[in-house]
Amino acid sequence: MARTAGDTLDVFTMIDIFKYVIYGIAAAFFVYGILLMVEGFFTTGAIKDLYGDFKITTCGRCVSAWFIMLTYLFMLAWLGVTAFTSLPVYMYFNLWTI
Repeated sequence: MARTAGDTLDVFTMIDIFKYVIYGIAAAFFVYGILLMVEGFFTTGAIKDLYGDFKITTCGRCVSAWFIMLTYLFMLAWLGVTAFTSLPVYMYFNLWTI
């Protein structure tokens, strides 16, 4: 990608950019995992010991359904990231064996 004569984007710069993008995605998934853990704790019977008897509300069901849907979408995104990052390794292996 060259815009001018001296302005080029080489492969190593792209690798550094992708590296930091993957770091950010991994950190976001870690935070999301903590959110899921907290949500799971508050929607199970373990909270009865702290706050007494509780009833499942519509809002709690909606939050649980939202987290289930979001987790499924994030799982698909993570499969995409894994597939995208494994392509250079696969191409390198094929070129090496040739």
